[in-house]
Amino acid sequence: MSSPRLRVKIVGAVCSMVQFASANGPLSAPDPLPFIRLQTAITIGARARRTRPRKSRRLGFARVSGHDERLPKNPGRRNIVTANDVSPIAAAFNALNSANAAWNVSIERPAGVGWIAGVEMKDAHTGPFNELLMRIGEQSRSDDKLTIAASFALRFGYASAIAIAPYLRFQCVPDISLGNVAFKFGAGTFFERTALYVPRGVVIEGDSRATHPSMTTVPDANTLLQRLREALVSQAAPVVDALYRWSGFAHRGTWGMLTSSWASQFTTFCNNPHDQRDVAPQLDAFFAGDDIVAEMRPIMTAVATDSETHLYQRRASCCRFYLLPGGNLCASCPLVGDDERMHRNVAWLKSQQVRAQPQQKLH
Repeated sequence: MSSPRLRVKIVGAVCSMVQFASANGPLSAPDPLPFIRLQTAITIGARARRTRPRKSRRLGFARVSGHDERLPKNPGRRNIVTANDVSPIAAAFNALNSANAAWNVSIERPAGVGWIAGVEMKDAHTGPFNELLMRIGEQSRSDDKLTIAASFALRFGYASAIAIAPYLRFQCVPDISLGNVAFKFGAGTFFERTALYVPRGVVIEGDSRATHPSMTTVPDANTLLQRLREALVSQAAPVVDALYRWSGFAHRGTWGMLTSSWASQFTTFCNNPHDQRDVAPQLDAFFAGDDIVAEMRPIMTAVATDSETHLYQRRASCCRFYLLPGGNLCASCPLVGDDERMHRNVAWLKSQQVRAQPQQKLH
């Protein structure tokens, strides 16, 4: 029998984030994450097995850096998870589940088909990371390593929701270092979910959650945003290097894919999805700097209809989808003219509004 473990389940549908799709598909469509809004896919995770929450869970632990990270135990009875037991990071993911059942993250050290440990992403020449890249090429009918690398970069970028969602919704940043995470990619090579080994993280000083032993603090909100940026960049940098060594795809190209995905997560998890302009200052502050992340940030533009205002983007680099059989240019591609981009953005936003309207019953 397997050992007990704490698993935060946030159920959802199977990810349909397809880069190699038609012009109307998710990644080539103007909306950075249309599949989030349609609930046909997710960015924190995907595979749905159960929608009814368990009344209680037994506590487990993950072994990291030679020691056990255990949640508190209560002698004399079963180890039932209570509000006092659960790390604030785990609690944040539980709350995300309450907000949207499609958002999924596991707190465990997973094993099985499709899972790649974060540390395994440092080497693209061997192991499960290399196998994933080969499958991306096979399924896209391409042996062009540059295009395969760009495709993977977008997939990897969407995994950033594990940090951006709790930051935007609950003002905390989990430890997403490669040694504390694993990523699952499905049979179709698309990103499905992330696992967090140990639920620890950062909050602002004075936050009531700061007293939990799994949490550290920063002095203010600006520093917390900077900590989010540092966490994402630190996690991604070894992967960017590994892709370059394997494919020759320029560092700038991969960073352009990643920053595009990060910006999409900001607009997806912002507090007001119907008017996303409020998140624009946060994006400006997040990308501010003099490094390659600041240089390769996407350009965001507000697109409005009568009832919605969304932020759409022009990426800083091209995903190379148009080079594949049947491929074309994404609306967010830097090779697309601004007038054409705006036309496609408006058309997409209007189409999503139509889809969101309740269908009239036939009498």
